[in-house]
Amino acid sequence: MNQTIYFTVSGKPQPKQRAKTVRLKTGASHTYTPDATVKYERRVRAAFLEVAASNLNFGPSFPPHTGPVHLDIIAVFGIPKSWSKRKRERAAEGGGTWCPSCCDADNIAKIVSDALNGVAYVDDRQIVYELVMKQYGPVSHVLVSLTFLKED
Repeated sequence: MNQTIYFTVSGKPQPKQRAKTVRLKTGASHTYTPDATVKYERRVRAAFLEVAASNLNFGPSFPPHTGPVHLDIIAVFGIPKSWSKRKRERAAEGGGTWCPSCCDADNIAKIVSDALNGVAYVDDRQIVYELVMKQYGPVSHVLVSLTFLKED
């Protein structure tokens, strides 16, 4: 039977940033992940673990899922103050106000899916279906629905 877990990551959605490479005085190069990405991945992981630990279907500790995974993400960005009062009210009521220019949807998916590697599932290559939506709302956050699919 498929099992689904829902969790929320509070705060402004953070897209995955590219790895940075710096050249050292020795001539060698060093590649690292930017701090903002590392911190946000920790927040995603912590949000998942908090909900998973209290979920009766998963229990306080469980091994990462080894089968296929379905991932849905809704990234909600704060409503711009520059918008008209009417447009802000419509967005606050959940009027389907899309956010096409906030950041790339695939970078939001990447930061969430990478954060859950080794925790919710073994590797994000197990994701067989993924949906990412970006919209405006009164409070910035990310809603995640993670379904562990039954293997055939």
